[in-house]
Amino acid sequence: MQRGELLFAGIFVALMATVSHPQTDSLQNYFPLHIGEVRKYYYEEALPNTIVGQTFSVRDTIRLGGKLYFDYVDSHGLSVLYRSEGHRVYRWIENKDVLWFDFTAAVGDTYSVNFSGSWKPNVVILSKTAVVRARAGAFTNCYLLLFDDPKAVDDAMQYWFAPDLGIVKMLWPHFIRPVLHSATVNGRHYPGPVLAVEQHQSKISQIFSIAAVYPNPFSLEQNFTTIRYTIPTNIPSAGVSVELKIYNLLGQVVRVLAIRQQTPGEYSIQWNGADEAGRLVPAGVYLVRLVAGDPSAGLRRAQSSRSGRRFVAERKVVVLR
Repeated sequence: MQRGELLFAGIFVALMATVSHPQTDSLQNYFPLHIGEVRKYYYEEALPNTIVGQTFSVRDTIRLGGKLYFDYVDSHGLSVLYRSEGHRVYRWIENKDVLWFDFTAAVGDTYSVNFSGSWKPNVVILSKTAVVRARAGAFTNCYLLLFDDPKAVDDAMQYWFAPDLGIVKMLWPHFIRPVLHSATVNGRHYPGPVLAVEQHQSKISQIFSIAAVYPNPFSLEQNFTTIRYTIPTNIPSAGVSVELKIYNLLGQVVRVLAIRQQTPGEYSIQWNGADEAGRLVPAGVYLVRLVAGDPSAGLRRAQSSRSGRRFVAERKVVVLR
């Protein structure tokens, strides 16, 4: 074959390769994974002026089943292992490789996340052109994925992904919305304005709340879930009596996490999925209940509202095995 024929053949093969995979090959990286990446989020719905509500970073890699995974770690040290293959992202869970984010699917397509836990979500591609405005910037052409188990209640989660950046916004159960504050990804920094801590404190000063339960659903392989709650400043200076307990759906106490007197502030406590006897609980739905106020007052059920001199708030937490 002559030189000109070889050149033409090479161009033809390259063009055919482009035509054969137009959708996949033209996609940008919607979930980049590099050691040293850091993404910081603030909670849009509850703490609009906080500096940072949650941080995720990629600290290391690990090889499992002959494949390289990146260690995606949050502020509490909880680790999730991800790897990308083409434009699909897989998660190592229950000692196997599970498809988690699929950026090759079309809008309206649905796929299942297959693992043996009680939470069995379907994933729906809602949009490829969503717009997200955050402190880290304004992002267009974002993928929007919905995770939803049709057999569960109040479990749906949404993720917005910006090109070459990753997750810029999330919607967790109970309308918790982490939004990107700032990030450093693949050597590029996405800045956000730094606001005073005093502004954050003034916003939370008037409300009792369970601010977050994360991760949720919670796999016992993850070691623990973290519960964040807030005691407001408009209480007696001596503080209030606080009880934080885990209940099953029969109303039985599974674990007492805290019974104490507490002054205003933000607190967090971890639950390792064990009951009072130290046994791991069965998979299922549990309730985290915060009761705060005068111990002499009668307990009246309330959902995230004051009830006489007592306050009761509840959050569901789903335990996976």
